[in-house]
Amino acid sequence: MITTPTLRPATAADVPRLLQLLTQISLLHHEARPDLFGIGQKYDASELLALINDPMHWVFVADVPGMPVAGYAICQQQEPEASRVLCPVRTFYLDDLCVDRACQGQGVGTALMQAVRQEAVRRHCHHLTLHVWQGNDSARTFYEAQGLRPMYTAMECLL
Repeated sequence: MITTPTLRPATAADVPRLLQLLTQISLLHHEARPDLFGIGQKYDASELLALINDPMHWVFVADVPGMPVAGYAICQQQEPEASRVLCPVRTFYLDDLCVDRACQGQGVGTALMQAVRQEAVRRHCHHLTLHVWQGNDSARTFYEAQGLRPMYTAMECLL
């Protein structure tokens, strides 16, 4: 069943639920790459509060009936840096997006991505960027369905 979520800026009251969702995403990354990711949270409560209050960051949550904060998006506006070869463009970086496992496939992620795009446009950004780890095939498929395409590929050789 597709749900129309209510989107709103995150508040301090959302921090405990954000921490729960951060644990979900941490576990997903750990399962895909236990050599790189431990189980924990990317941010603690005070760091989340700082992001919520920082004008260069944008933290939005999606509420659905029966589940406040069914998902979130954390973005950062990145200002152009001087470079001899890269054009100076303002970037809207999607640092983290998570939808509670119980709500996936119900339109929450799509609604969050639409809001992220709208905010990037409002901020006059040149593009929206994000990172997807190998092994997170569902995220890659989702982002491609949202119109995102690979910008570059980072490669590794395990030693």
